[in-house]
Amino acid sequence: MMHDPVDQGLMSQLIGYHCRRAFVAVEPFSHERMAQYGLRPAEFAVLGLLHANPALSQKQVAQGINVAPPNLAPILDRLEARGLITRERDSADRRVHAFSLTPQGLSLCISAEKTVLELENEAAAGLTPEERRQLIRLLQRLYLPSEETGRAP
Repeated sequence: MMHDPVDQGLMSQLIGYHCRRAFVAVEPFSHERMAQYGLRPAEFAVLGLLHANPALSQKQVAQGINVAPPNLAPILDRLEARGLITRERDSADRRVHAFSLTPQGLSLCISAEKTVLELENEAAAGLTPEERRQLIRLLQRLYLPSEETGRAP
C-alpha cells in the first residue's frame, strides 16, 4: 500500500532540521568505519588540526575545533596517553604548552583522514564537485564570522 509523502510543514523550512537529517544519513557509515581507529569525533578533529598546524597551543586547538578549553583538556589527555600527541612547553612562554603529533599520531591521522575522505565522497556522491563546494561554503556562512556583516557565529 503506497502512502503519499507526509507534509513536514514548518520542518521543511528549517536549516537545522535539514542539517540534522543529512548528518543522520551519513553518521552510521562514519561510525562503523571510523571505529577501527578508536577515535571520537573531537579526537579526530584534534589530530587533523595538528596535522595541518603542528605545535598549536591548547587555546589555538580549542578555537580550531570550537570547543571550550576546559572541555578540550580531557581530549588532549586521552590522545597524549595513547601516544598520539606530545605536549611541550613553549620556550617563549613557559605557561603555554604546544601540542604536536607523534609519529604514531601522524600515521593514525593519515589513515583516518583517508577513510574520512572515502566516506565524504560516498556521502556526497549525488553532488557535483561544484555543488559540494557550494554546500560547504553555505554551511560555513552559518558558523564562521562574516567580515562583511560583522556577524559572529
